[in-house]
Amino acid sequence: MELEYTSGFVTFADILGWKGIWQTNNHKNPVNTLIEIKDTITDSISLMNKRYFEHLLNTELKNHIDNDLKKEMLDYIFRRNLSINESISKTFKSKDDLKKFKVAISSFPVEIKVDLISDTFIITSTSKNQCYEFYMHMLICQRLLLECLKQGLLIRGATSYGEYYNKELVFIGPAIDDSASWHEMGEEIGIFFTPKAMFMINSVDLSKMEIIIGDLNILDIVISGEPNIKVSTFETFLIDWYDGKDYFNGIISKYPTILPEIHKKILYSNSRLDFFKSQRT
Repeated sequence: MELEYTSGFVTFADILGWKGIWQTNNHKNPVNTLIEIKDTITDSISLMNKRYFEHLLNTELKNHIDNDLKKEMLDYIFRRNLSINESISKTFKSKDDLKKFKVAISSFPVEIKVDLISDTFIITSTSKNQCYEFYMHMLICQRLLLECLKQGLLIRGATSYGEYYNKELVFIGPAIDDSASWHEMGEEIGIFFTPKAMFMINSVDLSKMEIIIGDLNILDIVISGEPNIKVSTFETFLIDWYDGKDYFNGIISKYPTILPEIHKKILYSNSRLDFFKSQRT
C-alpha cells in the first residue's frame, strides 16, 4: 500500500539531561511531568484553534457570515466546547449556506498536534495556508518551551518543513529526518528553523504579517538570529522564550554543580536571553 504523505511543519524537541534526571531522580515523577506537559500543549492547541477561528470570522471570512450568526457560532465553540466543524454544522440551518461557507473556509484550517516518544516531543502540522500554519506551529512551539521551563525541564529542538507520514507513533519522511537530525545539533535551550524550513519560508516578510491571535503577532514569537549548534551556524528563525527567564534561572540555581559537558549549553542559553531582551528594547 502506497503511503499518503502530508506536507507541513515538523518539530522535534527533546529534554536536555533526561538521562541524569532519570538516574538521579532529581526531578519528581519525570514521566508524569512529560505527560502533563503534553496534555497542557494539547489543550493549548484546542484553545488556539478556537481563537484562530474567531480571528478568521473577524477577518478572512467576515464577508461570508453576518454578525448574528458569527456570535452563535462562537457561542457553540467556546461555551459548549465543540470543534470548529461541529460548530459550523450545528449553526447553519440552510444546507446551501453551509455548503457555501465550507467552500469559503476550506483553505484556512490548520491541523496541528503534539506527540511524545520517550523524552522527545514531536509537533506536526499541515494546512493549505502556509502563513497561518507557520504562525500556529510557532506559537505552539513557544508554548512548549515555556511549559517545559515552568516544569523545571530544559528543552532544545528544530523545526523543518516538507513531506512526512504519521500514523499513531510512526513518523517517516524527509521532514521527519530533517528535524530529527538538526534538533540534536542544538547547543542551547530553544527551537530553531532548519535550513530547509528557512528556504521554504524565506519569501515571507514577517514585518508585514498582520496575523494577531490572542493579542500575539508573529514578532512576539520568532526572532531572526544564529543558533548555537555543533556545526557551522546560519541565520534563521529562533523561538523567543524570554518570558521563561525566571524559570530558567530557577532551574540552574538548583544545580549542585555545572559539569563541563553542560556548561556550554547553559552559558549559550543565558546569552540568548540577553539577545531576546535586546530585541525587545
